Amino acid sequence: MAEGSDVRTDGGRRGWLAADLRALDRATLEDVVFDLYDAEGYDVEWAAPNAEGDVAIVARKSRLLRSTRTTVVTVTTAGASVTPGSVDRLDYARGMNGADRAALVHPDDVPEDAHDAAGETKVRLVDGQELQSRLRDTDLSPP
Repeated sequence: MAEGSDVRTDGGRRGWLAADLRALDRATLEDVVFDLYDAEGYDVEWAAPNAEGDVAIVARKSRLLRSTRTTVVTVTTAGASVTPGSVDRLDYARGMNGADRAALVHPDDVPEDAHDAAGETKVRLVDGQELQSRLRDTDLSPP
């Protein structure tokens, strides 16, 4: 599907457009990400309101012959900056929340220095392109 197109070729449903993801407010984007992790087979729950590191979602996935993996997820809007400091704070929060992994979901491009910082931690950066791709792989519809 071409960027900017509102019609999918798989039956005419409205697709996940990058511009639409960037326009979502934080609460709506958090709902979308919560539903995404649920659709991908995670057991998801909302984090405590005052969770360390602005964590919004806790996602758990059972793994065959291994223990359950816990991922804490924070969501930022397109207008927010994603920096190496953001990555460090989330990695610290990951440890404080007792999680194995962390994900920072941002509906736009993420600077290379933030990706470099994430490579040294247990934080995964999910940029707009990856978010859009993962959403398209589910049966979820845009809000």
